[in-house]
Amino acid sequence: MVATLALFAALGLGTAFAATKLGKDAVKTRNIANSAVKASKLASNAVTEAKIAGAAVTSGKIADGAVTGAKAGNGVLRDMIIVTDREPDSGETDTASKQAFPNCPSGYQMTGGGGRIIGDGGAKDVIFTINHPIVDDGPGKRQWFLQAEALGGVAPGDDWALEGTGVCVKAGT
Repeated sequence: MVATLALFAALGLGTAFAATKLGKDAVKTRNIANSAVKASKLASNAVTEAKIAGAAVTSGKIADGAVTGAKAGNGVLRDMIIVTDREPDSGETDTASKQAFPNCPSGYQMTGGGGRIIGDGGAKDVIFTINHPIVDDGPGKRQWFLQAEALGGVAPGDDWALEGTGVCVKAGT
C-alpha cells in the first residue's frame, strides 16, 4: 500500500514538475487548442514582421478599417499625392490634338499615371496616342506624358479636353 501511494505521489509530482519545466520548442501547434491563444496572452512585441510567414496576412484576414494611411507601408499612403494637368486649362476646345503633363513636385517620384477624355461634343473618336512616364536625367521620374487625338480631325464645336493624372510618392519611401 505504501509503495502504491509512493508511486502515485511520484507520478503526480513528476507531472507537475514537467509542466513547469518544458524545454525550448517543446509546445507545438498541435498541442494548442483552437482559439486558445488570444492577443491579451501575448507579450508586447511578441509578434514581429520577421516572425510572420510570407503572404500569411492577406486582405481577407484584416478587419475593415484596421489599417489606416498612417499605418500602411511605413506611411506610404500619407506620402502619396495625386497630381493632374488638363488641356485646355478649363473648358473644352475643338483642336484635333491635345497633350497633358501631370508633374510631381520636388522630392516626389512619379509611380503611375493615366488620363481621360472629357467632353460630349462632336469629337467622338478621340484616342490616346501617348501615355507613359518621362524619365529625365535628374532625380528620377517626375512627370507623365499624355497625348490624345481626334481621329479624322474635328469640326468647329466638337469640343473636348484631355485630363492627365499622375500618382506621386515621396522619394525614398
